[in-house]
Amino acid sequence: MPPPVPEIGALLMDSARDLVGEFRGVWAGRWSLRPVRGGVEWEVDPKDVRPLSPEQRLRASVG
Repeated sequence: MPPPVPEIGALLMDSARDLVGEFRGVWAGRWSLRPVRGGVEWEVDPKDVRPLSPEQRLRASVG
C-alpha cells in the first residue's frame, strides 16, 4: 500500500538519492520533489520517500 500523499511543500527525504526535497505533487503514481532552495524537480517512487527527522528538518531549513 502506498504511503499517504503529503501536503504540498512538505520536506521529505528521498532515500534512493539521499536528498531532501520539497513535495510538489503526484504524476502517474510517482511523487515530484524539488530542492529546498528551488531548482529542477525530480521524480521519486513513493516507497523511497520518508519524513525528515527533526534534526534533518532543521538542517534543511538553515542549510
